[in-house]
Amino acid sequence: MGIGGISIFQLGMILIGAVVFVAIIKALLNRGGGEGLICTRCGTSGQTRWVIPGHWLIELVLWLLLIVPGLIYTIWRASSRHQACKACGSRDLVPLESPAGRNLAQQFQAEVSAASQTPAPRTAGKHPRDTPRP
Repeated sequence: MGIGGISIFQLGMILIGAVVFVAIIKALLNRGGGEGLICTRCGTSGQTRWVIPGHWLIELVLWLLLIVPGLIYTIWRASSRHQACKACGSRDLVPLESPAGRNLAQQFQAEVSAASQTPAPRTAGKHPRDTPRP
């Protein structure tokens, strides 16, 4: 008994081999976190997340249909992933040790210190609940 001349045992072994292959690919592509990177848009440093294109449900459906489309889709998703800023989602990350990274860090640090020294405007009496009712 089997499917297309392949026994259930052989089909199971092929499926197990494909799962092990995908696990190895994903483990090899699992690089370190985002230490030492700064976002060029928002200035957040050291906080990145991995963004994987596509959707896991499409991957599952393709694996259930046939092994080859699922394998191709899985390899594409694993090889197309990238780091993005955890705060704003930008892909524009620069190493902090680079000259551009040092300049960005100084620029954003100056903006933060200037913003913290500027007093916030008083809004007392401006809110509708603060005005007396007639």
